[in-house]
Order: sequence, then C-alpha cells, then structure tokens
Amino acid sequence: MDNANTWAKDIIGAAMASQAQPIAPPADADTFIVATHKDMIVQSLEEHLPAPLRIREQVYITEAASFIDYWQRFASDASVIFADLNQRRFRAMFDYHEPRSPKWCEHGATLICDHSTEWKTWSAANAKPMDQATFAEFIEANAVDIVQPAAAEMIQIALTLQAKTKVDFASGIRLDNGQVQLTYQEKIEGSAGPKGELKIPEKFTLALRIFQGGEKYQVEAYLRYRIKEGKATFFYQIIRPERLIEDAFEQVKKQVETGCTGAAIFATA
Repeated sequence: MDNANTWAKDIIGAAMASQAQPIAPPADADTFIVATHKDMIVQSLEEHLPAPLRIREQVYITEAASFIDYWQRFASDASVIFADLNQRRFRAMFDYHEPRSPKWCEHGATLICDHSTEWKTWSAANAKPMDQATFAEFIEANAVDIVQPAAAEMIQIALTLQAKTKVDFASGIRLDNGQVQLTYQEKIEGSAGPKGELKIPEKFTLALRIFQGGEKYQVEAYLRYRIKEGKATFFYQIIRPERLIEDAFEQVKKQVETGCTGAAIFATA
C-alpha cells in the first residue's frame, strides 16, 4: 500500500509542477501554447510574442497590377495561384502544401475581376424592350460609349424618337446599306397627319471595358424593334457577351502569368 501511495503522490506532484508551465516551441515551430490542468484548457500565448509565428491574412484586390505587386512581395517556391472563370477571380495561396509537407494555407490574396461601370450599364439593359422615350433617353445618356455609327448619329436618332411620340408606326424595311427604315404617320388632334421615315442601324458598336481597369473591347450589338398596334418598342442584343467575358478573363490571366514570375496557375471548376 505504501508503494501505491508513493506512486500516486509522485504523479500528483509532477502534474502540479507542470501546471501553467509554457511549452517552449522549437525554432521552426508555428505554435506557442501553455498547458494547464485546470479545466483541461490549452491556451495559445502567441499574442504575447514580439511577432506572430506565421502570416494569417486574406487580401482582396481589384486591380491586376496590385495583385502582381503583392505576389512579388510574398511568394515563395511553394506559392500557387488558382484561376476561376465562373467567379472571375484569381486566388493566390502563399503558404500552400508541398509534396509530403502540408502547410496551413492561411495567407492568400484574391484578385476580383469586377465588371466595369459601363459594362454593368449596357449588360443590365441588354435585350430588355423599352418604349420610344425610355430607349431614346438611354441612348442619349450612354452615347459616349458608341463608336459605330458615330455617337452624334445615334443621338440624332434618340432625339427624333423623343420628338415623335405622337405617331403610329406602320412597318420596317431593311435597306441595302444595312439600315432599317421605319415608316410612321403623325397624329394631329385625333386625325392622320403627314407621313415620315426613320432610319436606324441594324447593328451598332460599343467601346467598353469588360473589367474595371482593363482594356476596351469592340462590342457589337443588334438594334431591334417591335411594332404593335402602331406603337414601337426598341431593344438591343449584345452579340455573344459570354465570349467577351471569357476573352477579357484570358487577357487578365496572361497579365498575371507575366507579372507573377514562376507562378503555378491552376484552373478550377
């Protein structure tokens, strides 16, 4: 029995002696903890060190140049970049795993390819029918983005639509020069007035940045109309917008590949 009591006292003494004693980390450790027997709690003392043991940071960036600068500052041989077309972003992971050497993956930077203001404006109204006045106001407000036909010509079409709200549209004829000629008849105090014609382009071209801070693209759109009971509605359809986004993303990817020297870039679903 005496031996058993001695053995128990030794265990209790060792536990009490170690209570609240810090466990010093080796030179390459990334944790610094203290173990206590009270409430069986393990506490980190890292916050009391002069500096953290590793970087824990997730940075979000909206310009490729800033993303490249950040990569050049923190990248190591183990750092990688993931490219995600669906989310339109690039994610750099600086403390990434290596073969037979797992890492914490807590330091990253994400380049978000946000759409430009003008792309958001034109894509939001894409394929949405508008009455004469609404369509005219939209064209007039955003004519600065139109390069073909000339912006002044599109503004003149908009002004004509604004002035000819009291008319009945009859039909449209496609002309040899790629325009469409709409005929209308003015209404004067309930009776038929003089007839007129309005020529509109079948297509027009915009110069738009797809992503904020990116280069401008030539964006083609069909100009459409519908006539019902003498009233005309207008809308436009951007041609293959998804292809434009894919191409713009590829251009950013090339910029990242060039600037982020030695980066392994993986595509994600």
